[in-house]
Amino acid sequence: MTTLAEYLQEIEDLKAIAERMWLDQQTTMPAAALTERVRQAGLLQALIQERLTSDRLAELLESAKGDEPWLKVVNDEREKALRLGDSTWKKFLETGAEAFGVWEKARRENDWDTFHPWLAKMVEINHEFASKVGYDEHPMDALLSTYVPGPTKNEIATVLGELRDFLIEARQRRAVTGEALKEMAEPHVLIAIAEDIGHLIGYDFDRGGIAFSPHGYTSTASPNDVRITFRKDVPLFEAVSTAVHEYGHALYGQGIAKELWGTPAQYGAMPYIQESQAKFWENIVGRREDFCMLVGEILEKRVGRGRSAEEWGRLYHQAQTAAPSSPIRIATDEVAFNLHILLRFEIEVDLLDGKVTTAEVPELWNAKSEAYLGLVPSSLKEGALQDPHWTRRFFGLFTAYTVGNIASAQLAAAMEGSGVSLADAAARRDFSDVLGWLRENVHAPGLTVSVQEMLVRATGEPMNAEPYRKHIADRYLG
Repeated sequence: MTTLAEYLQEIEDLKAIAERMWLDQQTTMPAAALTERVRQAGLLQALIQERLTSDRLAELLESAKGDEPWLKVVNDEREKALRLGDSTWKKFLETGAEAFGVWEKARRENDWDTFHPWLAKMVEINHEFASKVGYDEHPMDALLSTYVPGPTKNEIATVLGELRDFLIEARQRRAVTGEALKEMAEPHVLIAIAEDIGHLIGYDFDRGGIAFSPHGYTSTASPNDVRITFRKDVPLFEAVSTAVHEYGHALYGQGIAKELWGTPAQYGAMPYIQESQAKFWENIVGRREDFCMLVGEILEKRVGRGRSAEEWGRLYHQAQTAAPSSPIRIATDEVAFNLHILLRFEIEVDLLDGKVTTAEVPELWNAKSEAYLGLVPSSLKEGALQDPHWTRRFFGLFTAYTVGNIASAQLAAAMEGSGVSLADAAARRDFSDVLGWLRENVHAPGLTVSVQEMLVRATGEPMNAEPYRKHIADRYLG
């Protein structure tokens, strides 16, 4: 007779197969295979949905004893699956998989007319999801809690509104010393650099890997199979920074407590705690001068070009802290990044409210970019077509990057207060104490805690933007 543990493991194995199919689509899948992949993704989701809503799972849960936190995760996932029915997740994955292929081609060809009908389909699916899950005031409330309980639309709007003027002023005031180095590197060199950085900060290559994709991405099939991707067609420094960001996701995925493996709780809490970890390594650690000098040593070894480690480190640090803002989110500076999120969030709300059509998005995007970033994108590739997230994520979840930024600074302050020093870690070239603190206070509970619960446990208080404002002021406005 199948036990609850065996039944749940089957569901997680199906999810892992689906996740690996998505990774394959982003990395090595031939374009002609798209039709088959859409069908396969839909089939897998139907099988997962069938198992989540089955009478057998209900019986197994009914007889389950104990108060393990992962049991609540299972019950919550089953309840959501019952409310969504057979079609919504399947439709989201099938349509999103096809839309991703359309986005890739449209981005290459600077062609919004081809993509925006697919975005319109995704808007409809977002509405369908929200209506089935239920919400009190606005469909965005349901979408912000797609995976774990999240903030409401009004709470996010308040946080972004409170930060907007501060960040616009900080963007205008921070020192800019010129364009970041635009040199490229060969793909095999980028992989070697990423591997060196992974070893430096504690990524377990026995349980992870690296590949290239059109957009940086971390793919977690299980804590024993966590892989990162990044781009090979962007300047060297942008590629390195993206890899550091993705390692933050991957380190979290590898740090889930073993007792949760094989259950739905074996993943990092998506998206808010996930982004707090990516932003911790990308920004809190990755833009520090001492860490940039360590990257400089790696670049001297792997790239050379007549530059010393010190020169490479100085140039990389300049790119991370003093390069101009960019119209591209993943290439911009730390200060302007959240303004990119504000731009997307406001457009998504307008789309859900019917205040703007999908055809009108590029014009609105450019106007907001000029207002918030002081920049007008030169093409759709730098504007409304720069991200594939609308084909992969529900609306509202871009805001996890800002929540992640706020949480990352709050965690860093608590970590330093506990005696774990980032400066000491960089001086020793050993980040094991930093990773150990994160494993204990953030990673281990996996999907069993919300971002607010995690922050209270780790820092003693709920989400508080003040450490983040201090971080930005100390680093850029001092």
